[in-house]
Amino acid sequence: MTNERQTMAIWIFGAATALAVLLAGYYIPALAVIGGLFVFGLRTKNRSANVEHSEPTPQKTPVKSSSTESSNTGLRHMTPHMFAVAMLDLRRAHDPPFDRWRPDPGVIPEDADGVCELNAHALQLRVLLDLVTRKFGEQISKMIETSFLTLLDGSFESSHGFFGKAFEKIIAGRNLGPVSYEDVPLDEELRLDVRVADQLLTILEEKERTRLRIPLANCITLARISGDQLFSGLVASLNFTPESIVDVKRRDFYAGRTNRWSQHPGSFERHLQRREANPMFPEEVRNPTSEEIKAVREKDEADLKTAKEAALEWVGGVRSLGDKTTGTLAELASYHKSSADVMKTCAQAGGKAETFGDQVKSIDETLAAEIIKAIETTSEDAAAFRQADADWLAMRAISTHPFFAQCGRKDGPIGSDEVTAALLCESTQTVQEMVHLAKALLPEELKTWGQEAVVLAERAKDSKFDIPAIEEKLAILGSG
Repeated sequence: MTNERQTMAIWIFGAATALAVLLAGYYIPALAVIGGLFVFGLRTKNRSANVEHSEPTPQKTPVKSSSTESSNTGLRHMTPHMFAVAMLDLRRAHDPPFDRWRPDPGVIPEDADGVCELNAHALQLRVLLDLVTRKFGEQISKMIETSFLTLLDGSFESSHGFFGKAFEKIIAGRNLGPVSYEDVPLDEELRLDVRVADQLLTILEEKERTRLRIPLANCITLARISGDQLFSGLVASLNFTPESIVDVKRRDFYAGRTNRWSQHPGSFERHLQRREANPMFPEEVRNPTSEEIKAVREKDEADLKTAKEAALEWVGGVRSLGDKTTGTLAELASYHKSSADVMKTCAQAGGKAETFGDQVKSIDETLAAEIIKAIETTSEDAAAFRQADADWLAMRAISTHPFFAQCGRKDGPIGSDEVTAALLCESTQTVQEMVHLAKALLPEELKTWGQEAVVLAERAKDSKFDIPAIEEKLAILGSG
């Protein structure tokens, strides 16, 4: 292990070599030397902070910090490919978390150690890609995945394209969902690990699958937990050089720091997700427990059920009118007006419920057109009705906007003192929409949001926390 003087000497010699090569006009070799220095720094600091490689204890709550997180200043100036190379170098060296997937002695058959290691490492790399997607979006994550597969599946170690197949099987297992409780009487996350193990085992000969099912599932569980714990801090510190991601769309909303969250969270889970490891919120709410996440998911499920029932009842009522000639104008108008309440219920629930609100809105647009058409043939006040309906639709658009509806909900998840912090976690489009709505209805609140946003942005910067698209969001709020 290198000591501090040796480390310093290596850095000085490496920097001098890179400079000399660069001045000589050899740009690619210079880049390679610089990349090597980043990798060396990451490995050296990881080793010094991880003298004891203990087995991870399964837990659902994320660690607040990790050795990886505290030593990643170099990870703020990398290209996606350099990052991929650095991560695979950690894997080759069996540095954390790639040494933390093995269960207790005797769990894995001796002749299956290599197979379990390959699958566990594939799972950990997939966890890393998921975290990158959560922070940066699909396009940048795909760039890193491409580098992984080029370097791994093009190597002697994986001559048959194992890692590409493994990534596909992991995703397939997640999409299938957990195995039944009757099959494996464990909690949902562990049953999902068994499902992933089942899918990975389809790469092997059928005769091996039963024998390796539970041993591999154990490895998958430990690989998932250690990967999420160690990589979450690393990705939080990660940023890429602007020139390496030119014309690549980066995710502009904050989706939490770990992989604990649903793909389409309801309003309550979404707010816990915003708070996770986020210095814009009070410290005591930044690390939601597994029990808290479970509790808010139950609330979201109840909200989804209510929204779905309301939407289906409304749609069913409209369809029961049958042909437009059989429905009276009063009946059509009644459903048109009641659409606002149904859409608001869906907006407050958030997540999957918003799809039902969109369905109601789409049907109501046809309904409104039929009402106007009927009025035009029976009344001279069609123009006045058009204007009145346009004004009403504008008000409906405000009350049924998901963020606005969730902030205004009395028993909702977003506290009155959390609105600005929550808004900065949303997409730039949502910020623009809220500014547009607030200009007319809440001018004083809009001014407050702009002032608070500047303070929160500085707090985040001091904490080295990246608010996605923060400069653009501040400009939008300032324009109000």
